[in-house]
Amino acid sequence: MKIGIVNTDFSMGGVQNICITLAKGFAKYSDHKPVLIDFLGIEPMACPIPENVELIVNKYNRGLPEKVRALMNHATYRYLKQPYRISSHSRSRIKGLAEIISNQHLEVVILSQGYLTAMIPRLKKMLPQVRFIAWQHSSYEIYLEKYNNEYIREYKEGLRLANTVVCLTKRDANKFKAHNPNSTCIYNALPFENHALSSLDSKQILFVGRLDREVKGLDSLVEIIKETNPGYNFKIVGDGPDKNWLENEIKQHKLEKRVSLSGALRKEQLLKEYLNSVAFVLTSRWEGFGLVLIEAMSCGVPVISFNNYGPNEVLNGGEYGILIQSGQTKAFSAELNQLLENKESLKYYQQQGLKHTEVFTLPQIIQKWCQVIQS
Repeated sequence: MKIGIVNTDFSMGGVQNICITLAKGFAKYSDHKPVLIDFLGIEPMACPIPENVELIVNKYNRGLPEKVRALMNHATYRYLKQPYRISSHSRSRIKGLAEIISNQHLEVVILSQGYLTAMIPRLKKMLPQVRFIAWQHSSYEIYLEKYNNEYIREYKEGLRLANTVVCLTKRDANKFKAHNPNSTCIYNALPFENHALSSLDSKQILFVGRLDREVKGLDSLVEIIKETNPGYNFKIVGDGPDKNWLENEIKQHKLEKRVSLSGALRKEQLLKEYLNSVAFVLTSRWEGFGLVLIEAMSCGVPVISFNNYGPNEVLNGGEYGILIQSGQTKAFSAELNQLLENKESLKYYQQQGLKHTEVFTLPQIIQKWCQVIQS
């Protein structure tokens, strides 16, 4: 069976890499043939695509009338708070996606994130024989109350009309059942195989994530760095809109000698940073899953995170890593300092994390996807 996996783009990013990992898994561990589809077709390609996976770029761009309609829709929501139908200014791109689905004879199409979920009502009318899976990458509250407010009616309609809604936590699957009873949980898979472990002798503490102050809690990260044992340095991996703000904060607090920013890294380079770290920190205000926690644990790196929905489920309430009440930076740095001072605690959380990562291996995750597709 040919399966389409659609994302807005395949520039560098977490969701983009997760989509590619899923395609790679289908190609390697199933009889299904995956096809990646770039819906917008406007971002430069940055993520490496596996040789055995086909990538198709949607060539349909919006003409002037649709661009004008988009500006009007955004202005209407901004000033009047009136939701609009996103399909009203995306008809050309939806038509292009429908043509790709038809020409490729795709039987199942996985639409990634809320923006594409809102396309399902129109796609269903055009392609009633195709099964559409709405793949949600953040928590229920974030998608229903924050990210998709501008086109909330169409987003909810897309959830209802999807053949299946796939979420990243069991809690979110139960929440989404209010909109679609065929909602289920499938965890994200580890994007790499690793057989080496951190020695836990390093003086490097690692943060990996998009440099977005609000979402990733970069302001909290700075406060934590200030309160952490100065004998340890922080490596920050990632890029994003608040990179300049973060650099200025580091300079303002005279942390240049203790903090280095590497930008986004390829998997091989990122793996080296995990293996060269003694601890991993996650300071997000919200996190749909927290794949970076799994990546760190698979390398034998103890993890500490603020307690929100994704990390809570990944770490099973603190069984496999340390959870701190969200926003409590002093408590976070105190726990981190205690962890760093106690080699036995480091070894304990290393072993706990390694024990848990078996759940997230790519063959196991593909098996669960195949069960959903075949049901």
